[in-house]
Amino acid sequence: MKASRWSVAILCVLISACGAARAIKYYQLEIPSPAPATAGTGFAVSLQVGNIEAPPIMRDGRILYQVGTHEVGAYEYHRWVETPDRVVQDSLVRLLRASGKFQSVDTPRNAVKSDYIVQGKIYEFSEMDKPEIHSRVSLEIELHDA
Repeated sequence: MKASRWSVAILCVLISACGAARAIKYYQLEIPSPAPATAGTGFAVSLQVGNIEAPPIMRDGRILYQVGTHEVGAYEYHRWVETPDRVVQDSLVRLLRASGKFQSVDTPRNAVKSDYIVQGKIYEFSEMDKPEIHSRVSLEIELHDA
């Protein structure tokens, strides 16, 4: 009798291990292309767009959702192609370069000395369902002497 229970238990484990894993879906934010630079006075300064801070829950790529006022969850099978902190940093670099207002716009990855550093922090970057789906993004951007 004990042998048949063990056989059934082992069979259940083997069958459950053979189930197909749920596929992870990846999503990419589409940031509009910057407007062409207009002729005008630029600034004789260089910028470095520093790393953008984000809470640890935003750094693993899972898409977050908010329920009510205080509850935040994360989808296991829906992920960003790039984490929100990288999306914001890369978008700032692209927009500032396209403005044509600065001598140069770089990131810390380029190891270039700059006159000013643009830094930021993301507070919210999540989906909200009430009554239709929309997103909430809350961030802070600062400019500091290098």
